[in-house]
Amino acid sequence: MGEILVLIVGFVIEFIGQLLLEFVFELFLGGIAKMIKRIHQRGDEGDGSAILFMYALAAGLGCGAGALSLQVFPHLFVKTVALRLLNLALMPLAVAWVADSVFRRSWTGATRRHGFGYAYVFALAVAAARLGWGQ
Repeated sequence: MGEILVLIVGFVIEFIGQLLLEFVFELFLGGIAKMIKRIHQRGDEGDGSAILFMYALAAGLGCGAGALSLQVFPHLFVKTVALRLLNLALMPLAVAWVADSVFRRSWTGATRRHGFGYAYVFALAVAAARLGWGQ
């Protein structure tokens, strides 16, 4: 019974931690998106390079956030490999769904269409960095 409780608490802590990182990322992403929108005043996605840049930025910042989170919590809460892989598959989906639900009203244009994708890539990069470099 105690192992199940530790497992549940571990999942909850990782989920909340990724949500907090996602909210900080969304604030930063909003500023970058406004800057790119000013560059592409047409209001469409242009040639797609801005969208590709945003996905690459999400992945890079996610890896950085995952590495930074390992400085605070160096040990992974989930101990078995199977559950770590399950966490890698499901946690980004859950975090992206919550972020998309919360921020949907404030997103505009291309960010509204790609918001779930940005959040998913960021959360996947955080989870992958924690999985790859965690103890």
